[in-house]
Amino acid sequence: MRIIVTGSSGMLGRQLCKKLVDKHEVYGLDVNRPQTSDFRPQTFFKVDLSDRALAVQKIEEINPHIVIHCAAFTDVDACETNQKKAHQLNVANTSIVAEGCKLTSSYMIHLSTDFVFNGRKKIHILKKMSQIL
Repeated sequence: MRIIVTGSSGMLGRQLCKKLVDKHEVYGLDVNRPQTSDFRPQTFFKVDLSDRALAVQKIEEINPHIVIHCAAFTDVDACETNQKKAHQLNVANTSIVAEGCKLTSSYMIHLSTDFVFNGRKKIHILKKMSQIL
């Protein structure tokens, strides 16, 4: 299965790449290059997701089955003080990734924090993810 992990150089993205790389064709997208070699996806592309044309083009080129969207502005305090940046990185960029997924008929898995979702929804996302992967 072809899987894109956005934010592949971040803490969560690195771990997902590490877990998925043995069984899947994993592509990492991030604004930062991986700093260590222990987690690298098979293929890495330096992509700024706020560049709509480039991000959508790269998703179309890869034509993934699944995009796991981990790229985000994760500093909660900074998000509160810099709402414009937080909106761009966490809302607008997510919309761009969703657009790429729509064009390629890919599944999109978007991960967030309990600051946005409190975890009380009845669906168990880990069970759903394990069924897809």
